[in-house]
Amino acid sequence: MATSIPTYEIYHFNITSVGEELLLNTQTGGPSVQLDKIALGTEMYDPAIIPDQRMLKAEVDRASILDFKRVDKTLQMASIFDDPSKSYSIGEMGLITDKGELFAVYSNPNKLIGHKTHSGRYLPKFALAIDQIPKNSVTVVFSGENLNIIITPELAKMALSQIRLSRIHISMLSREINNKLNGAD
Repeated sequence: MATSIPTYEIYHFNITSVGEELLLNTQTGGPSVQLDKIALGTEMYDPAIIPDQRMLKAEVDRASILDFKRVDKTLQMASIFDDPSKSYSIGEMGLITDKGELFAVYSNPNKLIGHKTHSGRYLPKFALAIDQIPKNSVTVVFSGENLNIIITPELAKMALSQIRLSRIHISMLSREINNKLNGAD
């Protein structure tokens, strides 16, 4: 039996003190935490050693969450960063609430998350583990239509099957054309 490979990256986010306060507020009848943006920055560090982090250390870009899916005890999210005027290395990623507050941060002092080039796009797809967070205390607000950026393994297998079938068809057509050009029937 084949092992299913996730189509998203699993990051160990550090929930900020603001994020903890928001979660505590939900337990006392307050509204759920609404995540709606992803912020990117260039610094690489351990966010767990910053007791009261309220913003990324070196934020360079921010975008709306464009896709969302709740799977088991994770919230899978995706966004697109495609501003052609910006190019940067990504060392930190933050989850921003609908009120502009930094809810959680991911960074690793020894590893870049990725790169965004002028001509390219950066498409972060990741999961936030919510098994330790009270049920229904965090929701995701995504902008516009669901772009289906988060592809399920079943859709990926179907796409691969279609590509393989197309490759066989093209190979057969190529062989037939070669036979016609060489005079063989």
